[in-house]
Amino acid sequence: MAIEISGEVLILSPRPLAWMLLHEPDVLETCISGCDRLEIISATTSALNFVMRLGSVAVTIFASITGEGECSFDGFCLSGEGGVGQIRLAQGRARVDLTDTERGTLLRYRAELQVGGEPTEIDASPVADAIRKTAEDFFARLAHLAQRLRAEDADALGSHCRHDESRKSQALSETDRKRPPALRLWPTYQ
Repeated sequence: MAIEISGEVLILSPRPLAWMLLHEPDVLETCISGCDRLEIISATTSALNFVMRLGSVAVTIFASITGEGECSFDGFCLSGEGGVGQIRLAQGRARVDLTDTERGTLLRYRAELQVGGEPTEIDASPVADAIRKTAEDFFARLAHLAQRLRAEDADALGSHCRHDESRKSQALSETDRKRPPALRLWPTYQ
């Protein structure tokens, strides 16, 4: 079953900071509802486990996400797949676009997914509904978290949140990927 998920959310922070939040492992782990593991495999690939409700049943999903193509402060593309054990429940691609607004950053997302798996008797409808809800919850939590970021925390991020044209079209280097001390507040998110 092919599905499309799309939406937008206003992030009350400058675009470079919104971009950095979307690439910070602690932030991602905090914003993915039910996430109990997020592991950076390489500069472009992550693996994670999270609990997702499929109707009245809670299942642990194992997922792999890979960045694709050019990654800039304007947006990026991802591909991924997830499942339970040996059963692949979904695979697809997503695009995230970031646009400056007067109030912060408008984040738009669009994903095209193929839902279902082997064995073929898996009903794709509850999986599709759960994926939609997981995406909506993630972006709502991200927006809430960005709003909580205080001015002094943004200053502590230093060069990470300064929009520099020379870095605009570059992904963060391995050195930049080290977690800024200000992000240690994320695990306290409620």
